[in-house]
Amino acid sequence: MSKRKVAAAVTVALCMAMALALTGCGSSGGSEGGSDGGSGSGKLGSGKIGFIQSSAESERVAIWSDTAEAALDRIGWEAVIMDGKGDPGVQGSSVQALIAQQVDGIVLMAVDPGPIRTQLEDAKDAGIPIIAAALSTGGPGMDLLSANYAPEDEEYGRVLAEYLAEKVPGGGEYVQIDLTPIYGAHLAIVGAAPLLEEAGWKEVGMVDLDPANLAQSTQDAAASLIQAHPKAKVLFSCCDFTPAATNAVLADDHPDVIQLARYDNPSALQLIREGANLVLSNANADTGILIAIDQILAHKVDGAPIDPKAADGAFEFEVIDASNVPPEGETHFDVEAQIDTYVTKWEQQYE
Repeated sequence: MSKRKVAAAVTVALCMAMALALTGCGSSGGSEGGSDGGSGSGKLGSGKIGFIQSSAESERVAIWSDTAEAALDRIGWEAVIMDGKGDPGVQGSSVQALIAQQVDGIVLMAVDPGPIRTQLEDAKDAGIPIIAAALSTGGPGMDLLSANYAPEDEEYGRVLAEYLAEKVPGGGEYVQIDLTPIYGAHLAIVGAAPLLEEAGWKEVGMVDLDPANLAQSTQDAAASLIQAHPKAKVLFSCCDFTPAATNAVLADDHPDVIQLARYDNPSALQLIREGANLVLSNANADTGILIAIDQILAHKVDGAPIDPKAADGAFEFEVIDASNVPPEGETHFDVEAQIDTYVTKWEQQYE
């Protein structure tokens, strides 16, 4: 395990222990409005939080939505989930719909603020806090966000590059699938590139995906890349939704090509169990969703300011392959346990 992983693991262990003790996981230096949610003297009551998905085609984004719904349902709040369909026009309309519903907060899931800046300005003017969670965001419009609670997306790429350098010494040719319109997705590629080059790997082909047509554009990309570069040893992917499509292309005729992707999605884990040559980088990104909810609850109930540092030290990374794939029905990071931690905290913190 690298020094980065050891340090992250120790930090997360301490952070989870702090959360269980109701001291506020991830808040730096006891800052006001940290994840302890302020005084906790108010009544939780009822409310609703809006969540805008980049696209429901992403299995991981759908899982994050399920996490939000499950957590809020247990405390009597409502999660309003909006499918952005990979289209900034739809995502902007979703913001306007949430404003009309007078939600208590808006959480962006793999949605960058720039293309919907006008609508986010309207939300901010309406007094609605806006938080990006689970995936890094960037570019214009970041000033409209109160916080971004996400693992460092470049690290997904770095841990995969380190894995590849160790497992396949000497390097070789690789091809990659990117999604540059989504800032956090692209960062995985950015993080891996210098380490792969240092280890002797040469990128010989790249295809950028269509965010409005993820599944089909991924399959088309994999087919074209392998056809154009038959000597490629590795297909490196930015994202979580790619393994099903890439494996469909590679399984029969190119089983030796190593597929690299991210997140322990149930479908991807099952592919590994069935023998797919697939390696995943993973993090407990659902915690970012829960921290966003935690902060919005504190803001609504106690008037606490959103703490942009509330997720500091909250995330851990791990690589998953055939040697450590969890049994069927399990994932590496237990989402239910993460939900339980925060729901218990809220039930004790508020009336």
